[in-house]
Amino acid sequence: EDSDRVVQIFQGDDLFPAEGGMISWNQYVDYREHPHLFEAVAISDPNSKIFGPEDVEGRKVTPDYFEVMKVRPVIGRFFTQEESQPGSDRVLVLSQNAWEKYFFSDPKILGEEIRFLNEASYTIIGVAPSSLEIFDSEVRYFIPWIINKFWLDPQRRLGWAKSDFWARLSPGVTHQTVITELNLIERSWAEEVANAENRRDFEESPLKFFLNRPHPLKNRLILLQAGALLVLLVGCANIVNLILSRTNSRIHELSTRYALGARKTVLARAMLMETFILATCGAVVAMLLTWGALGIINRYLLVLFPKGQPVVLTETVFFWTLLIMITVAIVMGLLPIILFWKTRVIQKGINSDKNASASRSSRSLSSGLVICQVAITFTLLVSTGLLIRSFYNVLAVDPGFEAAQILKGKVLLGRFYREKESVAAITRIKDAIREIAGVEQVGLISSVTDTVGEHPRTGMVTIRGGSSLGDTEPVLAVIRFVDEEFFATMDIELIQGQFLYSGDEAYRIGKTGIKTSYIVDETFANQYLKDRIVVGSQILRGSDPPTSDDGWLTVEGVASRANFEGLERRDGLPVLYVCRDRAPWSECNLLIRTNRSPVGLIPEVRNKLKEVDARLFFSNPTTLDVELNKLHYDRQGITLLTIVFAALTLVISAIGIYGVLSYDVEQRQREMGIRSAIGASRSKILFMVLGQGLWKTLIGLGLGLIGSLYLNRYLERRLFDVTALDPWTYAIVFIVLLSVALAASYLPARRAVRVNPVEALRAE
Repeated sequence: EDSDRVVQIFQGDDLFPAEGGMISWNQYVDYREHPHLFEAVAISDPNSKIFGPEDVEGRKVTPDYFEVMKVRPVIGRFFTQEESQPGSDRVLVLSQNAWEKYFFSDPKILGEEIRFLNEASYTIIGVAPSSLEIFDSEVRYFIPWIINKFWLDPQRRLGWAKSDFWARLSPGVTHQTVITELNLIERSWAEEVANAENRRDFEESPLKFFLNRPHPLKNRLILLQAGALLVLLVGCANIVNLILSRTNSRIHELSTRYALGARKTVLARAMLMETFILATCGAVVAMLLTWGALGIINRYLLVLFPKGQPVVLTETVFFWTLLIMITVAIVMGLLPIILFWKTRVIQKGINSDKNASASRSSRSLSSGLVICQVAITFTLLVSTGLLIRSFYNVLAVDPGFEAAQILKGKVLLGRFYREKESVAAITRIKDAIREIAGVEQVGLISSVTDTVGEHPRTGMVTIRGGSSLGDTEPVLAVIRFVDEEFFATMDIELIQGQFLYSGDEAYRIGKTGIKTSYIVDETFANQYLKDRIVVGSQILRGSDPPTSDDGWLTVEGVASRANFEGLERRDGLPVLYVCRDRAPWSECNLLIRTNRSPVGLIPEVRNKLKEVDARLFFSNPTTLDVELNKLHYDRQGITLLTIVFAALTLVISAIGIYGVLSYDVEQRQREMGIRSAIGASRSKILFMVLGQGLWKTLIGLGLGLIGSLYLNRYLERRLFDVTALDPWTYAIVFIVLLSVALAASYLPARRAVRVNPVEALRAE
């Protein structure tokens, strides 16, 4: 309800992107005290739990999350503020999807307890409507966001417990007003609460706020809708040409009926009814094709938005299809009626032969429509060509690692082992998996940072002596926690140095420090440690300098660049690998390189985990190349659909050029016969007809070039290693479209050449 007032709010500075800067608990508490800005505010966090054999996803939310979204439970109720307190938080709201999948829509589910693996029971108090799944179709439950006194410390405002922040704006409040007010609130906090040092840092790097409407598909759908609209316009131009041709061929018949006493309204009604019958047949066929193609449509919708909901044919879709069909039928049906309504056309039709050439105005309109078709087709073909080249350039990028034979899956340990125990458990797990036939390497990476994904975990890194950027300020990098075997498993080359564990990090297990090694990638070395010896440089995670020299850790090696965020992000942030020896893992991703089919390895891996500990589960298993390819599904889906659109417009335009010229030749048979009879050669008639098609095509190409130069500026954000003014793309499209137009013109031209002068003039 009133979704235009629902926003997500991010914060950041010049280093952090907006999507990476979430809101802390303290900020949430402050912002909800400003009803003149917000009608309701809420925070949420992703959460996962093991339910039966599955690792299911959910969200931790504050109770006002449901108020922000203005939804009502399908059954039961949502939780209250009191149920967000520790000890009172064991309540759970199911998603409608989970209610239907696991509990078969049983209305008696309220009050029953649900137990997740190694956790206390949760009481089911309600079911949330499916509209809440629009942001994430994989969400299965909602649990209360528990208030923690540790997070209430004002000094933790900018660095702790940050979450997604949702808000419903008060009526009449603009985005700019919210941004201005939030900046004032933060500056007031900096002056009144923060100590002098924090206040100085805050003033030097003031936070910026960003408000985004939650439209995950908006930009991509606009692009596809623009392509579909161009196809529709080309199709409409063809329909208009066909109707004009049909009307011109029937002028003699209709005029004769009018002369015999038929009223104009009767003739107009009959013509409009013909158009309605054709439009209705077209709409029925279209709906049948859509119903049959829903599988393909949903496949590529999920490509564009993997966690979206599938499309179904509803009454609303049918209503709008019917409405559009009626509108198009009326507009198209009125054109011949308007043409016929003119008395001079009727009179001309009565006095003329039924084989007479069409009027000059009718032929001019047909030529104009062909020119528009060519212009639109050129624009769409150029856009498609640019997207194809971009996709090819993306696939040509070297990912920097070998993903084809790697199986990945999550293992949760923190729920079953204490920190020291998890170290021994990891060793047993890796040893057990190595016993599987075909396993070559087993590596680990923290599931918090993930292996492949668009939004990696970033953090500040302090370089002793300052970075190559010319100052001593901390720099931003992607932080990845890995073990020593990670690089061999991923086939990432170590360009310099070696694996040594150089020091103890502040983190300890009892009296035992975790031996840690820092490995940077070549982008980090080139960007932050340029013109200096990289191996041996001392750095520190975080922005606060250590109290002693023991706090600094030495860079032990430089790894080659690995594009885990996708091939399009080859120029992304530098990476710092934190390699830990025998470190505890509360949860991690297992990376298993094998010379067998990775998918076929899944049952054996799960069996080995059960041998180590029956409580362990290998969740969300997938191959790494599938994960990497998913990052390109968006571009792939849009490119394939625009190719379909472009192919349709090209075919329709070719049919349009052929149809207009073919009808023109048919109407001008007498003229062709006269020209041939008085001495015109076949080649001259051939080039005359070809010239008619050619000049229409060239004018259309010129207009299409102007349109492409203007419209393709909006494509620049989606292009990769190619500009919107790429001359090769324009040249290829120009040649292709010109060749198709000449081929479409050649067939009517050949027919014109074969006109027999005697047959054409027999009526004389």
